[in-house]
Amino acid sequence: MKIAISIDKDRIAPVFDVAQDCICYEINDGAVNSAARLSIAVKDNELAPIIRLGEEGVEILICGAISRQLQVLAENNGILVEGFLTGQTNEILAAYLGQHPEKLSEFVMPGCRQRGFQRNRQRRRKNCRFWSR
Repeated sequence: MKIAISIDKDRIAPVFDVAQDCICYEINDGAVNSAARLSIAVKDNELAPIIRLGEEGVEILICGAISRQLQVLAENNGILVEGFLTGQTNEILAAYLGQHPEKLSEFVMPGCRQRGFQRNRQRRRKNCRFWSR
């Protein structure tokens, strides 16, 4: 499995749409096999970062704020988006790989508890309260 985390130095980039780089992690049996820096910056095509991640075989994108357009494009291309997160990349990756994705809620961006991360997680559940109203 490949996980990409949008970065700005050693933290998650605050806004994926303008991020320059990602770190792509190759994960096998819950452990990191390899990590590589991947440039996703393309000035003339705003959809290019998602296309680039798709070409690299990324299955999960962990990022900060992300526009609805890019999130939908990613999900339509089979990339699970865990957005609206902030913090050190190594701490977030450890939480995600620790088989406790609910711990990612500790890294949700301020003000995004219901708007971003939680709603996106609920949307992926088959019988969620959000859509059954």
